[in-house]
Amino acid sequence: MKNLKIKKIISSLNKISHFNRYLILTIVFLFSYVFYLSIPSLYDYESLQKQLEIKLLEEFKLKITLSKNIKYIKLPSPYFEIFDSTLHLETKDKVDEFGQIKKLKIYISIRNLYKQEKLKINKILFQESIFNLNNNSWKFLSDYFQNKVSKKKIFVKKSKIFLKQNNDHETLAIFTIDNLDTFYNDKT
Repeated sequence: MKNLKIKKIISSLNKISHFNRYLILTIVFLFSYVFYLSIPSLYDYESLQKQLEIKLLEEFKLKITLSKNIKYIKLPSPYFEIFDSTLHLETKDKVDEFGQIKKLKIYISIRNLYKQEKLKINKILFQESIFNLNNNSWKFLSDYFQNKVSKKKIFVKKSKIFLKQNNDHETLAIFTIDNLDTFYNDKT
C-alpha cells in the first residue's frame, strides 16, 4: 500500500514539465534572495546608527552625526537612507558643523547581510545637502582630497555650497551641485 502511494507521488512529479520545474526553481531562488536582502530590516537600528557612524569615520574619515530616522531599501541595490544628518569638522580647537545632510544614502555590500557587525559600505551619497565652506573647512577639504582616504566613492547630488568669509555668517557666494563624484585615483 505504501509503495503504491510512493509510486503515485513519483509519477505525479514526473508529469511536471521541465519548464514548470525551472519556473518553480526560479521562484524559490528569487524568494530566497529577496528574503536574504530583507535581513537588515530586522537589525537593531539604534546600534546600527552607532556602527555606521564609526564605519564612516574609519573608512571615509568623515565625522557624521546620524539621526535615528533610518530606512532600509533593498532593491535595486541595498542601502540605508538616513534623513537629517550632520557632517562635522574636527580641528584642534573645536568641532564645527560643516554640512547639513537632508538625505544620506549608505550603500552596503550584499555579502554578510546576516551579521550587522560585518556590514561593508560600498559607497555613500549626500543628497539635498548644504555645505558651509570657510577657511577651516577649506583647509580640511584640501587635506582630505590630497590624502588617500578611501577607494570607495562619495557622491553628492542636488546640494549647495555656501562660501562664507572666515567664521562669519556672511555668505559670499552660493554654488549648486547637481551631480558630483569623488574618488581617489591611484594612477596619478
